[in-house]
Amino acid sequence: MTSSGQLTAISWSGSNNVVVNGPILTLNTWTHIGYTYAYYSFDGGSLIDGGPNGVNGTAYGSLSTTTGRVNQAIQFNSAPYISYSYYPFYFLGISGQPYTMALWAKPTGSYTQQTLVFVGRSSGWCVHFLVMTSSGQLTAISWSGSNNVVVNGPILTLNTWTHIGYTYSSTNGMRLYINGNQYSTSGVFTFSASTVPMPIIIGGD
Repeated sequence: MTSSGQLTAISWSGSNNVVVNGPILTLNTWTHIGYTYAYYSFDGGSLIDGGPNGVNGTAYGSLSTTTGRVNQAIQFNSAPYISYSYYPFYFLGISGQPYTMALWAKPTGSYTQQTLVFVGRSSGWCVHFLVMTSSGQLTAISWSGSNNVVVNGPILTLNTWTHIGYTYSSTNGMRLYINGNQYSTSGVFTFSASTVPMPIIIGGD
């Protein structure tokens, strides 16, 4: 941030700084600056975070690799999953905070109910954020404090990669994107979080 309050992002090209100027930040106001919190390529079965924070995953059960949309992917059945030995996702514990998750998914063989992304601790607050039903329908879920907020997506095509994007903000509610196009939305509500940092579980039940 400059002396005038302007947000500036800087990278190095090898010969000079590459500078992108952002907005002037307001004093005494929290400003959410979007960036990739964690990223997993799964190449070679790696659970190493390719993002800036070193949020490496841990395999629970035996995971296998398969051909991915690009390079390689992790193949799940109903038991093994990926999670963490600690609680790294701070902002998922704060009510009303925006979040975005994106992934490629490819159901194979036949449809079976499968959680894609689950947020929760071993006891207490939890939400199945992204689920595929036994008929293959994608469902995005959040929590308003009194009930689940549900947005239905399409039936995922067997043996075909589909890009799924799921966003939440207090001004737009939930938005579900399929292959880059907005598919459905929830309307406005306030995400009611757990008040404590959370882990994410990928795969599982």
